[in-house]
Amino acid sequence: MPENDNASTFVDEVLKQLEKRLQQEPYQINLLEEVHMHDYGEKKELSGIKRKVCENAHTRILKRLLAFRHGGEYILFKSLVNAISQVSSPEWKRIIVENPDMINEADCSTFSDGRIDLLIKEENKYSIIVENKINDATDQNNQIARYIKQQLNDGFSLEQIFVLYLSSEGKEPKDSSWTVDDSDYHLALKNHRYCNFSYSECILPWLKNSALPLVRQYPEQLHLISAIEQYIDYLERRFSQNQTELTLLDSILRDRLQHFIKPNDSFNTKMRQIDSWIQEVDEAITSYVGEKTAGFKRLMALYNALLNLRRECLHLRAGDNGFAQPYESHRIYDRSLFYGVVINMHNREYVLYVGKYKKLFCSVISYPNKNCPIDADSSVFFRNYFTDVSKNFDWMATYYNDGDYESAIVKFIQVIHIMSNMLHE
Repeated sequence: MPENDNASTFVDEVLKQLEKRLQQEPYQINLLEEVHMHDYGEKKELSGIKRKVCENAHTRILKRLLAFRHGGEYILFKSLVNAISQVSSPEWKRIIVENPDMINEADCSTFSDGRIDLLIKEENKYSIIVENKINDATDQNNQIARYIKQQLNDGFSLEQIFVLYLSSEGKEPKDSSWTVDDSDYHLALKNHRYCNFSYSECILPWLKNSALPLVRQYPEQLHLISAIEQYIDYLERRFSQNQTELTLLDSILRDRLQHFIKPNDSFNTKMRQIDSWIQEVDEAITSYVGEKTAGFKRLMALYNALLNLRRECLHLRAGDNGFAQPYESHRIYDRSLFYGVVINMHNREYVLYVGKYKKLFCSVISYPNKNCPIDADSSVFFRNYFTDVSKNFDWMATYYNDGDYESAIVKFIQVIHIMSNMLHE
């Protein structure tokens, strides 16, 4: 049966165990966390959340990485452009990197006061406007539009202008940021030469999976390798993705689950126990008082570790299906992961997963046109097998009994097989 201890007891005990195990690990230090780089105008030492690295410092770090050349080739810049093209549009592949100018805080005073965080350009070829919002600063009115207009004034055509928006975790710019003097640049760029390349979902994976392996091919670049490793470590801590902490938390939670769940307990009992812990940590996060620094990051790491454990249990119970691919999504609820599958049908991709709040979900995740309703065959299918359908049929759900994961998984497998059979009709 679920544990009856309150949130503070559970959280305190787990985090206390984590701290004890961390003491046995190699000494933890990250220079970026200790230096607290700020804007030049700041004159006093700040505390708490205000001590995080400022956006201009992140931009300077990015510029220094992209400026690295080997044999005359800007290998990291080319790698980044390729990564952007994979998550945005093939239009980015038109950028041929030869001898770029990289300008921090480029002047945009022709139209009003303001500076582009980072401007990367080659005359008569391309101009990339980089706007850094890692600390979730609010967009100024007309901000992106003013930057675009400045580049138009400097001789670039609209087709040569690209906007790279470095959000923290995917937040989009305000609509008012795209307009100036009755000109709206959003539609012209958003599906072609605009990319929201978030630090948590894009920059960090690019650093780990592309940038670091590339520079490790040149062992003489000791400082660059070390800088990227330190930056990866900083961002992992920033977004509660530090692998050492996650591994230790996973071990602690498995031990705890084994203590409370007996071998002959039902699958529902196990899932209710995990969900009770998730709810307790969620309440601790919601009621957290104070600046969201190290303590808050630990709570988020614990929350993510519990979600990973929950997803694994669902995965093992549902089993593998040869016709579907495992899938994880943040798309419906903030900070929530679900076990599911992606199924290709009717020229679209559907993700089917067991979610929170007593529902089995299916979402359409790929359209020929973003706002186009799904086809008639799929809408009929959804109405037959789901009780709760959105207006445009781009998501649907059906309820299962309160806490009864067995019935949810059974329904899950049934609908997968139904959709699989439809593929072969």
